[in-house]
Amino acid sequence: MDQTSFFSLPKPHSRKHDNEWDHIMKGADIQSVWVENAQGQKEREIEGKLENYSLRTKKVDPSHLGVDKVKQYSGYLDDDEDDKHLFYWFFESRNDPKNDPVILWLNGGPGCSSLTGLFMELGPSSINKDGSVKYNPSSWNANASVIFLDQPVNVGYSYSGSSVTNTVAAGKDVYALL
Repeated sequence: MDQTSFFSLPKPHSRKHDNEWDHIMKGADIQSVWVENAQGQKEREIEGKLENYSLRTKKVDPSHLGVDKVKQYSGYLDDDEDDKHLFYWFFESRNDPKNDPVILWLNGGPGCSSLTGLFMELGPSSINKDGSVKYNPSSWNANASVIFLDQPVNVGYSYSGSSVTNTVAAGKDVYALL
């Protein structure tokens, strides 16, 4: 078995029912948003083919995991047409969430979960040898909101019945999330 096949094997999964999520945003609904431009004309605010995507979101209770006290959301970006589901975890900035920048963190590889970066590099907490969580005062979310995205599919908690075979396909998924 070559390395590419090893890192792309589909994972067995079962999807939670939609009523178990706090919010579900459909890409088709986003595309139907029209805005008025400077000339008073109506135009689409968002470009791209998002109708096959949806975003499932669950608010994370910070007291359960002890990772950070800021607002947190996790969930999946779903491409139902291609059976792709990318996991993300969002941490709001500790400083000024309304004005601080937003960072998208993608670990390298491909094949390495962004949760590695979350818990071992720049995230709001790290994991001690005994499995306990340790607060990280130097986390990047000290002055920015951070999205940790497991990509491409079949990395970390992301899953699919197939694999992504090129950068363009993986890039479309990241574009849809943003």
